Amino acid sequence: MALFRALETSRKATDRLSTDPYSISFLDGGLKLLVKVSKISFFRKLVSTDWYQPYA
Repeated sequence: MALFRALETSRKATDRLSTDPYSISFLDGGLKLLVKVSKISFFRKLVSTDWYQPYA
């Protein structure tokens, strides 16, 4: 859950649905790197949370 909140917080202010500045502090090193890299548009598409549909 913290990963998805951190990814949402890293989006542009006009695109994000919510903000949780503390979510990244709950992630380990690899996931923190994933969030930081996702700020680059190419990687954002790879890590996009749009594919995530747990009950589909």
